[in-house]
Amino acid sequence: MSSLSSNNDAAPKDAENIANFDKAIQDWTALSSGDTITGEFFNFVKSLANLAGNLGDVLSVVNKYL
Repeated sequence: MSSLSSNNDAAPKDAENIANFDKAIQDWTALSSGDTITGEFFNFVKSLANLAGNLGDVLSVVNKYL
């Protein structure tokens, strides 16, 4: 009988863990979509990285013809 009561005691903790996990997923989704200041900053950094990659491609093509 004690094992049943311990399982019932764990249920609220499991629900709390699930709620925390759901919140973490929502926070990560907001960050990755740019819905927050931090997300906008991440998007800006990704844009800079893409720009640097594009400049590297242009310079490698220019280098072939020089």
